[in-house]
Amino acid sequence: MSHKVQQHRTSTDSVVNQIRCTPMSQESTQWLDHMIKEQLRDEKFKANEDAEDLITRNGRVKRYQLTGLLEEEYKKRTCIEKRALQRITELESQIKKERSKTFTNGRGLPNA
Repeated sequence: MSHKVQQHRTSTDSVVNQIRCTPMSQESTQWLDHMIKEQLRDEKFKANEDAEDLITRNGRVKRYQLTGLLEEEYKKRTCIEKRALQRITELESQIKKERSKTFTNGRGLPNA
């Protein structure tokens, strides 16, 4: 529970205790009724602000998590692409060697 909400409850509890302990006129009762309703409106407004703030913070956290996941995926794909390119280079080199052997053998040149 937030500190602000706790303060409001303490304040409201204090007002309720005053009502219980003190005989009051109708005007005083109406005034206290008005004050309690006003405090309730303030508390609802602040609770809505807190809820919106929480939603905003949760949205930011989700965006950061999503961004992190995207970065991880990008790194994985980059690594896979790098390995694939290395393999292609190895295979091309192997093909050149085989062609070179075939060319040398095909001309009737002696093998070394």
